[in-house]
Formats: sequence, C-alpha cells, structure tokens
Amino acid sequence: MSVKSIALDSTIPWENVVIAEGVKGPIMAERKLLRCIACRKDENRNYVKPGGAVWLYLRKYEDGTIKYFLSNALENISTEELDRAATLRWPIEQCFEECKSSLCMSHYESRSYPGWKRHMLFVMIAHFFTLQIREVLKKIIPLTMPMVVKLMQAIMVFTVKNMKIIVSYYIRKNHSVYLSHRKKKLSCAL
Repeated sequence: MSVKSIALDSTIPWENVVIAEGVKGPIMAERKLLRCIACRKDENRNYVKPGGAVWLYLRKYEDGTIKYFLSNALENISTEELDRAATLRWPIEQCFEECKSSLCMSHYESRSYPGWKRHMLFVMIAHFFTLQIREVLKKIIPLTMPMVVKLMQAIMVFTVKNMKIIVSYYIRKNHSVYLSHRKKKLSCAL
C-alpha cells in the first residue's frame, strides 16, 4: 500500500491530538500512527523489497496538506516520544534562522571547506553561548536572540572603551616615568 492510500483510508481514523506546546499555545494536529512493514522498490522499480517493521507517522496540517515520516523506533515506544520526534524540525529550523539572521551564519567568505567548517563551528558556539545567556536571564527578563546580540555588543563596546582608558592611563604613566628617568640620567651625566 502507498502512504497516500493509507492517508485516504477512512477505516483508519485521524486522531486529534496536542502534539506539543508552542510559543503561541498548544500545537494541535490530526495524526495517524501505524506499525507497518517498510517496502521499497529496487533500482529498476520492478518489484517491492520488504524491509523491517517501522512506525508510519502521518500528520495533517490545518491547510489539508499531509506530511509523514517513517521511524525505526522500537515497537513499545510511547506516542508522546513519536510526537516529540515529529515536532523536532521546528527547533532545528529556528536554530538556523537565528544563526543566519543574528549571528551572520551566511556571511562567510571562505574558499575552502575547512574555512567554511570553522566559520560554522564559531557560529554554533556563539549560538550556544547566546542560548546560555537567554537561559540564565529568562527568569529576570525574557530575551530574544537579537536582544542578546545587542546586549553582547554593548558589553563588548563598554569593555573596549574601558580598556582604552586603562591602556591610555598606563601609556601616560609609563611615559612620565620614562621622562623622569631620562631627566635623572641626563642630569647625572652632565
């Protein structure tokens, strides 16, 4: 049987469920969940090769489109765990969206794979760092990714400004000490 025929089969009813809690409230969906044998056609598309037992997870969206995935999870897995797996795509897309828009993931100019890989690594480390800041501060003030980036920029600018003041102080101090030693040495030499 094709997945489309299973989706249209009225003997297998759709279940209305809350799949997860989203930012805007519960994510409601209709789903069908079946344990079945996966079958694939061979290279020539002549016959079907039976495979192992899998979970077929069908989800109907509000606009009527139907998406599905196969899972090789154990037979005794909970439906909550399969629902969680079905909604994992959104956090991954959210991660990439935040990295592209706030952390310059797409602004690389490398010409080699190691350079590109290094850039992606640094962006992911920066994303992890900003998520840690959001997690620590979420009880005090809930921050969005752009807010955390602005906060980090302000901290870095403030720190650089302070560093300039400190460095210029020591340069002036060292220069005055130099002038004092120079004056002393020149007076002793005469």
